[in-house]
Amino acid sequence: MRTKRAQKWLDENGYIYTLDFLNFFKDETRLINKIKNIFKDIKTLEQSVTIILSKFDTYGSYELPNIIYLNIYQPLDKILDVFNHELKHLRVEKEVQKKGLTHKEKEDLINSLK
Repeated sequence: MRTKRAQKWLDENGYIYTLDFLNFFKDETRLINKIKNIFKDIKTLEQSVTIILSKFDTYGSYELPNIIYLNIYQPLDKILDVFNHELKHLRVEKEVQKKGLTHKEKEDLINSLK
């Protein structure tokens, strides 16, 4: 039931995600190495960030204080954009919580940041 509620929320808010559990059994070593290569020279100035690569979920999400989740099945040319978007979330999430912004307001704020 919890998964159905989460799926409904993702659908209502226009998220792209995968629940294809057959992917769980695929060996994606080559793809993961390509992704790691993309990030080998990335430096986040303010903080250390842990990147967790996932076969499921949305293209990207975050968890305070410093974790970014990235779906390995998103287009590789978009993965840095998604990473930077989630990094912005980490940087402003405490303020977002303090102000009690809605999800839409939070995304609008993130999209307005350079």
